[in-house]
Amino acid sequence: MLISTAKGGFVRVPKSALQQRIDGALRTGGRFGICLEKVGFLPSDPLYVRVRLAYDAMHSLCMDLHYRSCKSGVGKPTDE
Repeated sequence: MLISTAKGGFVRVPKSALQQRIDGALRTGGRFGICLEKVGFLPSDPLYVRVRLAYDAMHSLCMDLHYRSCKSGVGKPTDE
C-alpha cells in the first residue's frame, strides 16, 4: 500500500500494519448491524441507517487499501 509522507512523497508499507486495524473495525461494525437487526431495529431506523452507512464506508476504505497494496492487477502493469 502506498501512503504519503510528510515530505510529500510516497512510501510502500506492509498491508497488515493498517489493514488489521481497519479489518477489526469493519468486523465490529458488521456485528453491530447484525445485533441491531436481531433486536428488531427496522432498516428505516436512523441509527440502523447510520450504522450501515458507516459499515459501507469502512468496507469501501478496506477495498481501496487492498487494491493500493497490490503491485499489479486491474489497471496496473505487471512488474517483469
